[in-house]
Amino acid sequence: MRPIPWMSWDDKYRFYLKVDKRSDSECWNWTACKVDGYGMFAIQQDRFLSNRIAYFIAYQEPGAVRVCHECNNRACCNPKHLYLGTHGENMKQIFLDNRRSMRGEFNPSATISDENVLKVRKLHESGIKPTELANMFHVTKNTIHKIVYYRTHLGVTNGS
Repeated sequence: MRPIPWMSWDDKYRFYLKVDKRSDSECWNWTACKVDGYGMFAIQQDRFLSNRIAYFIAYQEPGAVRVCHECNNRACCNPKHLYLGTHGENMKQIFLDNRRSMRGEFNPSATISDENVLKVRKLHESGIKPTELANMFHVTKNTIHKIVYYRTHLGVTNGS
């Protein structure tokens, strides 16, 4: 991730004009431009996520790690709701908080789309052999067996 450049007092003032600042325990929501629910803030003609800027102002440059939300609110800029974590740690927390399902193609280990799983099952019912299906869909025969015998939900994991 790009480092956040030096911010003048004017930049910081301009940033906090776009934050609905409340008590320390509440979310401080970003009120300006958002992309996929995340606030966007421009510094020196470059755009940065508002939660990264809030962390930077309150604590330090976050570096190459992610700035994650304890509150699960993408628009939140309250530094007390933010913490540093890797992409993997963030994804794990998302799944633990039931914000995203790990079933089917949402599973990071999925080797085939949900749409293709349904196609595999229909083709198998019509008589096409697992070896042929594995070649058609570029997966292992073991993966095809898991699909046709419903040992997975929709998408499947890598050979396990």
